[in-house]
Amino acid sequence: MFANGWSVERCGVEFEELAKFAFRPPSGLSLGANWIRTILSDAIYSENDIETALKKAFGDTALTETSYAKRIGAKIGIPAATISQPSLCLFTNYNGPGRERTGYLILTQAETVKDAGVVANNPLILALAEFAAMSGNAQPDLVLNIGTGTSPDVPLEDQQPRFIRDNWLVRLKRGYMSQMQGKKTWDDAASISSRAGKNGGRYRLDLTITHPPSIDDTASMPMLTSMVYRDSMLLQAVPDIAYHLFATLFYFELDALPQKAGSNFHISGYIFCTRKGRDRALPKIVKRLRKSTVYINGRSTLPVVDTDGYGNIRQAVECTIGQSLLIELKEEGSMRAFPLSGSPYSVSKLIAAGPATAIFGMRTHKKRARDVICSRPSKRRRRCVACLSV
Repeated sequence: MFANGWSVERCGVEFEELAKFAFRPPSGLSLGANWIRTILSDAIYSENDIETALKKAFGDTALTETSYAKRIGAKIGIPAATISQPSLCLFTNYNGPGRERTGYLILTQAETVKDAGVVANNPLILALAEFAAMSGNAQPDLVLNIGTGTSPDVPLEDQQPRFIRDNWLVRLKRGYMSQMQGKKTWDDAASISSRAGKNGGRYRLDLTITHPPSIDDTASMPMLTSMVYRDSMLLQAVPDIAYHLFATLFYFELDALPQKAGSNFHISGYIFCTRKGRDRALPKIVKRLRKSTVYINGRSTLPVVDTDGYGNIRQAVECTIGQSLLIELKEEGSMRAFPLSGSPYSVSKLIAAGPATAIFGMRTHKKRARDVICSRPSKRRRRCVACLSV
């Protein structure tokens, strides 16, 4: 719902109202009549109610026409599963640049689909795969996985007869429900990331619920909300996530090619914000940034916030570094500093990504930048780019 530009508080209110409307109880017919209606209509709840609820929240606008999401650069993907041979597919508000996708489909024509929960109840792997397809070898700054409640691992009752406890129907249900547990997917992804040394910035928010309510039990929503506010682990994690998210609003970009200084590089550039001059959030962002501390390779510096002619936030950075540059931001009240988007940066990647090397016909339309002067001794002055390789 954030694609509408709504606050967190409004999203919570609207979501609860949408759920109550979409999952309205069936008509006051007898139980048998309701079962017959369900079988004939192939649905427990009216699809008209769900469609009306969605239109109330999002209007008639298509997913690709959400202006706020476009303005902030948000890429939205809604997973679904095909009917005939259940396969995962993805509806997005963007075209899929990058390398070819595997493991899920790109639909070229209309097809009947259903909820993706039966194929991938936790779409974490899908999100990571889509990010990798668009960004190559880059890693996401932050991964936030939100669960819907996890059942505790309770041992089976030994007093039950084995033919009841382990009959094929019970085993089938047990196996199906284990696939619906999103925590298993999270544990698998976290294990892979940990072995690859890429476990930073991964968060999962979830509750352990002994007797989880059914998915259409809207009357239990206030109870679930109160459980969240009483959970100490969630209350501790949410501020850290907020501080980390704020740091990822900023990124560093060179304004000139680095100058070789012995075994180090002298660099200069700016810290920019992903939110641009006309964004309504900028005044609050500037206020928070001015109360924060910026760390450059571990050394603290107070941010001197400036704006360009278009109102875009920027902060000048000039320093001498080795092969990498780590820029972190620590907000007032935070116990630790968090890296900016893409940080730590390697010198070679900064050069490749920055406008200092852009030429006419590229996004910055600048003249070709001069090569860096090599500092190694020589009888004649040579231009050398190879010195910058890392």
